[in-house]
Amino acid sequence: MRNRILSPLVIAFALAGCSGAREATSLPSAPAQSGAAAAVAPAPNAKKPPPQGMYLASRDTAQILGFAPGATGNAAPTTVIAGANTKLVDPVALAVDAAGNLYAANDSAKQILIFPAGSNGNVTPKMLSGSKLGLTATNGIAIDAAGEIYVSDFIADQILVFAAGASGNVAPVRTISGASTLLTSPVGMAFDAAGNLYVANYGDAYNAIVEFAPGATGNATPAGTLGGPASTLVGPLNVSVTPAGFIIAGNVSTEAIDIFKKGAGGNVHPDTIISGASTTIGQVTTTGIDAQGNIYATNFVQSTGYDVLVFAAKAKNNAAPLRTLSGGSTSIDDPFYPVFH
Repeated sequence: MRNRILSPLVIAFALAGCSGAREATSLPSAPAQSGAAAAVAPAPNAKKPPPQGMYLASRDTAQILGFAPGATGNAAPTTVIAGANTKLVDPVALAVDAAGNLYAANDSAKQILIFPAGSNGNVTPKMLSGSKLGLTATNGIAIDAAGEIYVSDFIADQILVFAAGASGNVAPVRTISGASTLLTSPVGMAFDAAGNLYVANYGDAYNAIVEFAPGATGNATPAGTLGGPASTLVGPLNVSVTPAGFIIAGNVSTEAIDIFKKGAGGNVHPDTIISGASTTIGQVTTTGIDAQGNIYATNFVQSTGYDVLVFAAKAKNNAAPLRTLSGGSTSIDDPFYPVFH
């Protein structure tokens, strides 16, 4: 049976009983966003960016779904990438580069699928694949501002970095790996505007999120960590960073979205927690932040099934979502990694 570590119903919570947090430096406070190339927060008088369309991995239907800006309710996707040619089996990780190219990985995959901007239907992707990659199994992709491709390896506890535009059987240009990195089953990643890399550690509650300086390579020591009992973080699947610099992670174990203020580090409590009956949050697996700072959460509730919740940028406590995307017409089934274009 394939190792489906990301199923919201079987996430291991043994880490919750760990003790003995490590000392940690602060995470950076630069404005940021998650997903593809980071975007600098607009000046105070700048116009707000226009609404963005969203891509979503629908694992159990083996599809990548694209939705129009502002899609809500039982809205049908405007894009469906699916079929034998796509090589999609159980997609869980997505990223978009500055040109709109879409990068995808199947659960526990040894390759990255690359779809040209505007792809739709049963299209054949380019692939990063082969023995030279040195990839054991991934559930995370991110693209930095220079277009370099970052791939997490949760089996080998490493981050592989490939040249911008790379495809085929090529070796990484850099590898972040070794005991000093504190990487433990790394999965989702995000960049801030300064190019610092945030990594969600699925296997370490005390270093649940680690951050590396731009250009980090080899056995690099993190510039900062975030985690420990006070943080309530247990096995995060990905990490997002808002345009204002706040660090966000879905928390399956507490049925919440945890938001840490910019500069937070070590064993600290979330600055804000979105949780409660009005939020309709159940098991939040992954999060995403659009250009306007709205918070997207892939979610599962036993009584109603899968959906995507959209919260205002400043949402907190028992806030109701701005929008909920759910229903048969959406084709959403076990959704992951909302990214934007």
